[in-house]
Amino acid sequence: MNYKLNHNLHNAGLVRAIVVAATTLVLSLQPSNATQADDTRIAFVSKTAGPTPFIKNLNFQVNPIANIKSVQFTIQPKVGSVTRPISATYSSTYLSSRGYLRTDGSMKIPVFGLYDGFTNSVTLKYVFRDDSSKRRVFSVVAPAFRDPCHYNQRIEVLPRTASTRLSYDFMLLKNGCGENSPTVMDTDGARRWVGSAGASTSAFIDNAIYIAYGTQLLRIELDGAVSLVADYNNMGVLYFHHNMDPGKFGLLVEVDTRTDKESIIMELGLNGHVLKQWNMALSIASAMRAGGDDPSGFVWRGHDWFHANAATYRASDNSVIISSRENFVIALDWSTGVIKWILGDPTKAWYQYPSLRAYALNVRSGGLAPIGQHAVSITYNDKLLLFDNGLHSWYHNPPGNNRHYAAPRKYSLDLTNHAATEIYRYTRSIVSDICSSVYEDAPDNYLVDYAIAGGFQSRNAFAEIVGLQPDGARVFDYKFATNACEEIFNAIPVHFERLTMNIATVQSLVDDFTSASIDTTKWTTFANSGYSLSNVSGQLKIAGSAGAAGYAAITSLNTYSATSSQIVVDLGPLGKVGPAGHTYPWFWMKLKDQSGTGNSVEVSVNNGFLHAKRYIGGSWSDTSVTWITTMMKYLKIKEAAGTTYFQYSQDNSTYIDVIAGGLTNPMLMTQVKVEIGAGQWGTDNIGNVFLNGVNP
Repeated sequence: MNYKLNHNLHNAGLVRAIVVAATTLVLSLQPSNATQADDTRIAFVSKTAGPTPFIKNLNFQVNPIANIKSVQFTIQPKVGSVTRPISATYSSTYLSSRGYLRTDGSMKIPVFGLYDGFTNSVTLKYVFRDDSSKRRVFSVVAPAFRDPCHYNQRIEVLPRTASTRLSYDFMLLKNGCGENSPTVMDTDGARRWVGSAGASTSAFIDNAIYIAYGTQLLRIELDGAVSLVADYNNMGVLYFHHNMDPGKFGLLVEVDTRTDKESIIMELGLNGHVLKQWNMALSIASAMRAGGDDPSGFVWRGHDWFHANAATYRASDNSVIISSRENFVIALDWSTGVIKWILGDPTKAWYQYPSLRAYALNVRSGGLAPIGQHAVSITYNDKLLLFDNGLHSWYHNPPGNNRHYAAPRKYSLDLTNHAATEIYRYTRSIVSDICSSVYEDAPDNYLVDYAIAGGFQSRNAFAEIVGLQPDGARVFDYKFATNACEEIFNAIPVHFERLTMNIATVQSLVDDFTSASIDTTKWTTFANSGYSLSNVSGQLKIAGSAGAAGYAAITSLNTYSATSSQIVVDLGPLGKVGPAGHTYPWFWMKLKDQSGTGNSVEVSVNNGFLHAKRYIGGSWSDTSVTWITTMMKYLKIKEAAGTTYFQYSQDNSTYIDVIAGGLTNPMLMTQVKVEIGAGQWGTDNIGNVFLNGVNP
């Protein structure tokens, strides 16, 4: 190589070095604007089929996975549609709890509500911990659905108008025409979701479908996953029937038992726990005897004398309102089961009994009492809405009037003056004498279902659903050929736009123990012989007998997430648990894993020490500090960024760690139950342990 060439190369290299150094210097002097959206790599892996054509899973590999805060999907409506898009946001906590967000970096996003037989445009929005975000659009092909209900063969009496005044765009259609009940249909008439459990009695609540199958209560997630909630066979339940409706705390359901037919209503918690049960045969017979009547000619246990078909809860006076197709609408006190009022046709048999007539609401001039009604509900402004079928009684004499047309009706109730005023009706010359429904979404937005338009004796009946906007104008009107009530026996508006999928945190579990008894909507209880649990003057009391080995505890009814959350207990006097010299008595609060590991974290008090404990794979780790009653009135378990902290405080403001820096989580903190208890494992006695509250 000659000198000149070598010299030029040297100079060029020098220039490059200077440029690189200068660029580095400039960049180092500039502030960094990089976000987690910039720094997180999300690699698309595959699309996999869901349980039905309306669901597809999008699979990804994410690095770092911890940056994900939430993921939202949005399905673009078809061209020309004025419906809002189906959209749902999954929190990372929810995805983790379902096993869809894993520490190995894998992420699965179920997309539900697809148009079947169509190429859908789906937008994903990823939101990160620093609240930065980014989007990506996917084309998702959904195969055609073979629909045994033939909803695509509807008659469009009135196609969906271009009006955007209707408050809802989606409807839950309950049916018995196939194995895929219920069906979610949009107001364009397109199917968007179907059930996958082969059952029909259902409700949409807690972002899931609860559905009855024989003696079982099932839960169908919107991604199609089916789980067993509870089985009521051991309670004598034969099967569920008719409807499911929102109750005070959970679901109101109608069941048949070995002793009673269509006259038992229960309220079930969303975890399946029986919160309340009303036996209408016992309630009504008791009221009739108290009023001087013999109930034997009216209440026929084991026969369809009542025919319960719907129920609803009225919060303003704590009543459960039940529809008896055979007789009337009846309201009971939710707590005591005592009859409050009855609304029904006075020409029916029930009105002939003075004991029942005493509860009757008089319908004011210009209104009509309901006959053979279905689908009772309480509206946003505390009015009673129902579908008046107009069909007389089949099992009682006199059977009452027969109107030969059906009409949704709304009543204002004046219980002080024992009166009901009809304030709304939608009247068309349509016979729909059984099944059917009407529900109000936003004020004056209705969905009407004539389940058997033409009548059950007609050989040419249709199910007809009608959407009404506030000015009374129809927005759509669709008819479907039906066999009896099978096509659409009940239809209710639902909202599949802007759904949020999350899991409640332990911080949301609050109890001040002021109720008369332990709140069974929050806790289950356990007590060995010699132990008891009770609410006393705003405290939870855990009592034990001398020399009785064992314990008593409350455990949260529901499963919670402890991720980025905390649980606090406010301690009262701890009996013999706290002081030194009592080796065996213990008090504890723990978070127990529900994902199958059996691991837990715990703060506990014993023999003059406060313990922070972690249970992993059958072994305990235990760190303790001296118990100081005045300094340790509040105990806390807190989770943050993969670490569990065990803390105490004297004022619920400033907390001190039992273990500086905490301990690495021993389990997935997205699925935990809270247990709080006291007991002893020797010959000592816990005395009386008092707690002032949880998450005060």
